[in-house]
Parts: sequence; structure tokens; C-alpha cells
Amino acid sequence: MPASVLNQLLSNPKELEAVLLYHVVGNARIYSDEIPPFVVERTLNGQSIEIRSDSRGVVVNDVAKVVQANVDGVNGVVHLIDTVLIPPAFAAFAF
Repeated sequence: MPASVLNQLLSNPKELEAVLLYHVVGNARIYSDEIPPFVVERTLNGQSIEIRSDSRGVVVNDVAKVVQANVDGVNGVVHLIDTVLIPPAFAAFAF
């Protein structure tokens, strides 16, 4: 993430919260082998993400690849991705 975008987010807690919650789907504990070939999920910031799963792995919004799946946590399972997801409302940040 460019320093200018990070600085913008750090100076605006509401924007930072929106970006962070865009990374969380709160409906269930879903492991990578349970993800269907294509699904749209609503994130905790209220916007949707597209998740694709096939023999090559799991990809979110056609940009973020899951690099480590199925990390168990106390309140869910985490799938680590290789990039920061930016909600559509922040498209003006231009990467």
C-alpha cells in the first residue's frame, strides 16, 4: 500500500475502520475446502466481496490471493491474503 494511502487511512479512523471491516466476513467459520467455486459475501462494513475457489487456490475480488488458509482463531478462521482490499467507495485512492 502506498504511504500516501496509509497516511490518509491513519489520519481518518472511520475510513480505516471501513477498510479493515471490508476484510471480515462474519457469518461462519468457513475453511478453504468448503468455499464454493464462486460466492458473493457481505463484509462487516456492509459491502460485498467476490470469492473464487478452484484448483489454483482462493482469490478475493480478482485481486487478492489467499497465501495461507485456515488459520484458526478464537472467534473464527483467518485466510491471509497477499494484498490489501480497498472498498469500492475508496476507488479514488488509485494504486
